[in-house]
Amino acid sequence: MSTDAVRAMVEDFETKVPLFQDYVDKVGDLVAELLDENDIKVHSIESRVKDKQSLESKLLRPGSNYSALDHVTDLCGVRIITHFADDVYEIAQVIESEFSIDESNSVDKNVQLDPD
Repeated sequence: MSTDAVRAMVEDFETKVPLFQDYVDKVGDLVAELLDENDIKVHSIESRVKDKQSLESKLLRPGSNYSALDHVTDLCGVRIITHFADDVYEIAQVIESEFSIDESNSVDKNVQLDPD
């Protein structure tokens, strides 16, 4: 990807950060509400918008083939920290029943990490 294309995408991102922040705040609130409705207690729910430097680094990686900002799938994220490992499965069921999951761009961290 050319440096000019990366620069243009990062500039586009910067203009949309307030929109992304509003979006991720609402999704975080919705997740909290869904967990509360299902009587699932968690340690914390954190939401974030990818920072500019992280986006730029991602776009500049070898093999990066994003042609538009809309193709970057992790601009916003919600992290749910549980008290117990078993809660992860229950939360996953709630998330899967309420949201469309993009399986091809999803990673099951439970498989990759040893919960402690």
